[in-house]
Amino acid sequence: VKLGKLVKRNRGQQACLRAGSLIRVRWAEGLRGLVQVLEKNAFASVNFSLTFLLLSLVFMFMIACWPMIGLLTGSSGIRLICLVTWLEMIYLGVIIRQAPETARGYGLLFPFSMLIFIYVMLRSAAITLVNQGVTSRGTHYPLGQQKKGIY
Repeated sequence: VKLGKLVKRNRGQQACLRAGSLIRVRWAEGLRGLVQVLEKNAFASVNFSLTFLLLSLVFMFMIACWPMIGLLTGSSGIRLICLVTWLEMIYLGVIIRQAPETARGYGLLFPFSMLIFIYVMLRSAAITLVNQGVTSRGTHYPLGQQKKGIY
């Protein structure tokens, strides 16, 4: 992420190519593996800011999870609004499904996926703050230097 920001800040150009099934890289195995892969960089995505982290988590919860709560507990008008919101999430999943690598239930499970991502963000922040930095491939990168953007 930081490399992308540096390239953009210095007016460099980037490109992204789709390889489809020509290239396969397994980054993680299972849900636990996915959480472990993401926890290293998740807190960095909010520039190690607890304020921005909490605001982001509230926003993610309200957008993705609150409609499910309203669908289960709200009045009939609220339930209708929340149902339409959830159907829009499912429709978004159908649109994204055009990419062959995307699972069929993407939109249907979006609220639950967001709860997992919220957990990842909280876990990443806790690990980073307890360790006073990020450890990647055996190298410790101190939090102070991370915040300054040295790495």
